[in-house]
Amino acid sequence: KSKKIRKLLMDGVPSSVRYLVWSHLMDGKAKNVPGVYAQYSKRGSVPASDQIAADIKRCFKDNSQLLNTQGSIVAILEAYFNMVPDIEYHIGTALTFSISSHV
Repeated sequence: KSKKIRKLLMDGVPSSVRYLVWSHLMDGKAKNVPGVYAQYSKRGSVPASDQIAADIKRCFKDNSQLLNTQGSIVAILEAYFNMVPDIEYHIGTALTFSISSHV
């Protein structure tokens, strides 16, 4: 979209600004729906909440910040599965989600 972004992509995007480049390329501001995360978070747990918590404990046993089953990974996954209830949770989704969100 711009010369600066194109140069970053060709040279490699530093991890410190990767989220900004991703948002720019995906036109994140135009797709932002204020309050949608809060709306789906208020719905609470999903049928797979117990499995999500078990996966968090299994996958992140060496990271106390991610190990919290009331933490952000659980909250984000529950909000997501509340938003798209036709998608089923499978063992390991928490690990996949965490890895892709940090890239």
